[in-house]
Amino acid sequence: MNKPEDLTGRRFGELVCLKLLQKRSAAERSRWLCRCDCGGTAKVFATNLKKGNTATCGCRVRRGAHGKSKSPLYKVWSSMKHRCSNPNNAHYKNYGGRGVSVCDDWVEFAPFYKWAISSGYEKGLTLERKNNDGNYSPKNCTWIPKPAQSLNRRTNLKIDLRGEVVDLKTACRRLGLNYGMVQNRIKNLGWSIEAALKTPKTPRNRYRAKLITFSGKTLSIAEWAREMGVGYKALYGRLYRGSAIDNIAKELSR
Repeated sequence: MNKPEDLTGRRFGELVCLKLLQKRSAAERSRWLCRCDCGGTAKVFATNLKKGNTATCGCRVRRGAHGKSKSPLYKVWSSMKHRCSNPNNAHYKNYGGRGVSVCDDWVEFAPFYKWAISSGYEKGLTLERKNNDGNYSPKNCTWIPKPAQSLNRRTNLKIDLRGEVVDLKTACRRLGLNYGMVQNRIKNLGWSIEAALKTPKTPRNRYRAKLITFSGKTLSIAEWAREMGVGYKALYGRLYRGSAIDNIAKELSR
């Protein structure tokens, strides 16, 4: 029989696993005693935790007494918390995985609802953080139309490139970087824009990373290509096939 996965200390939504409970029968699935953010406890099957079927001790049902548990605002609040606290959430890597959290004041729905109404919430608006690296809090959040939010994503942030403000795609083109690679670093890997633009691409093999010394200079193949005014692929191909850098330089100077 396979040993149950150790979930001690793992967080699933608002639940943190405390200890594995003894099975009542050989056929029973693994259950965990969990502590909820509200202070309560719950005994939950491991499969329900991992699939995201159970995320609280049941306190959300009790909170539903305010009559707004099915309202659009409640869904906004619930989704916000899940993105920041549930590793199984599809968007967790871009929120909780990057250190983005929900402020203490908004752990409960009532304070969030009060702020939302007083800050101009209307149906059709979406919650947006002013600082994309900051947390969800009254000072860092506002309500904006959905199209405006899409323009404020981290991949669309404007970049100061040598004194000129450009978008990410333009910056990649001017720097000779692969836009898809940089976008993946920012969107999926959680890199800062600066790191995504400045970190060189990892060479596929050692030869691509090879440094070549010629005429007193030691440069990479890409640097020699720029130095000679020739395409990188063309230079790389000739070197890979055995041509010497000095012979290539002579031919190009003719």
